Amino acid sequence: MTKLLLILFVFSFFSCHDGKIKNDFLSSRYNDDLIHLQFEQKVNSPDGKKFIGIFYDDSKSMSGIKIIKLYNADSLSVDELYYGAHPLLIENWNDSVILMKAGVFSAHGDSVFRKLYLDGSVDKNTSIGEYKIEYKKDYNFQNH
Repeated sequence: MTKLLLILFVFSFFSCHDGKIKNDFLSSRYNDDLIHLQFEQKVNSPDGKKFIGIFYDDSKSMSGIKIIKLYNADSLSVDELYYGAHPLLIENWNDSVILMKAGVFSAHGDSVFRKLYLDGSVDKNTSIGEYKIEYKKDYNFQNH
């Protein structure tokens, strides 16, 4: 019975935070997101017409979960993605692909667990808006 409850909990957690949640997506303004979320990074698109914000949420059940939001030029969000609570950094953005560095801290479990955790968080997020996302994964991330 305990195993069944654990499996249901894990399934519900990952289904609630699984990639783009289109049905629940509510557009927001960048300035409002700065008030309600913890800011990490802002990157402008190559054409300057859009930008991405990386945030994390330390409130309630979302503790540490990373949120990537794509905004239009008017600072209104047009898409969002959810990730695990691990380092994320946009390294490059061209007209069709966003390259992100994603890591998991070396102190968080053995190599099999770290790979499972990071892959499970990033591999479901293959695009945001019209942009494809590619990842450079670091399974042994070190704080420098």
